[in-house]
Amino acid sequence: MRRSLAALSLAAAAALLAACTATAPAAEPVPSETTPTTSPSSADHRLIVGIQAVAYAHDGDTTVVSYTESQQLQDLLRSISHQDPAQETVDGPPGYDVQMTRYDYDGISLLSGSDGRASITVETATFHGVPVATQEGISVGSTRAEAMDAGARDGYDQNGDGIADWLDLGSVEISGTQSLVNPGSVGIQFVMLGLDGDTVRELQAPANDFSDL
Repeated sequence: MRRSLAALSLAAAAALLAACTATAPAAEPVPSETTPTTSPSSADHRLIVGIQAVAYAHDGDTTVVSYTESQQLQDLLRSISHQDPAQETVDGPPGYDVQMTRYDYDGISLLSGSDGRASITVETATFHGVPVATQEGISVGSTRAEAMDAGARDGYDQNGDGIADWLDLGSVEISGTQSLVNPGSVGIQFVMLGLDGDTVRELQAPANDFSDL
């Protein structure tokens, strides 16, 4: 279901992006679409990377766009950057007959499939003058300690040295899925933090523990 823009306060936007207590609707292995919205707000310009949506506080308004709406995410990033993205076709992982398109906006990129869904990668703390962070305030350049204090937990140890190179932040249960990490548990989505040493290098969302794609 798709709806046009409607009023939403920044507090409500924060609730949409909040991680730890939300549960997605049953019957689908992915969450239902978050409604893109705008409304009055006193917040300064900032871009918030949530688990299921991106929020942009600007000019007294807050716009929220779900990751299920790739075109609207592209429109949002284009409106901030005032530029068209570089585009690249990307093959799926080995064994999957999938092709996706990467849209690179210089510091933020979207990876979109034919189903209209997208994921976001953030490699900058400021996107064309707009600060970018998670709902918890974690951004590129934050420390491991700051992320852990914000509720992050160890994720993937990429080089096998016993220290997680990726952290998982926040949690939304997705009904109809099964966790591959915690067998018998419902799968979850979260924001993933990539680190160089003890410094956050990038933000990725939505990440999950129930799919190998």
